[in-house]
Amino acid sequence: MLVFAGRGITSFVSQFEGQRKKRKLEAVASEESSMGMEDLKEAITNFGKEFSTQMIEHRNEVNAHLTTLEEESSRNTTMLQEMHGMIILMQAKNVDEDDEDEDDD
Repeated sequence: MLVFAGRGITSFVSQFEGQRKKRKLEAVASEESSMGMEDLKEAITNFGKEFSTQMIEHRNEVNAHLTTLEEESSRNTTMLQEMHGMIILMQAKNVDEDDEDEDDD
């Protein structure tokens, strides 16, 4: 049996084979990890795109509702202004009628 630095050659070869297997496993794990990272990056990118699309759709819906509310508010304001004008005319008419009644007395 050959002895290499105090150990048998079989022990040295066995240790060398173990280190080689370890490096191979580390390389495979690193490759799988980087593949996993690429998948994760792609998933994050896709999520970001989908989220942006949904936010745009939501913003459009909100803007449509706001437009509807603004139109309704404008109609209500116009109606209130018309009612206010009618009340003023009715009050003026009542004042005129009261003045005529006083003149008749």
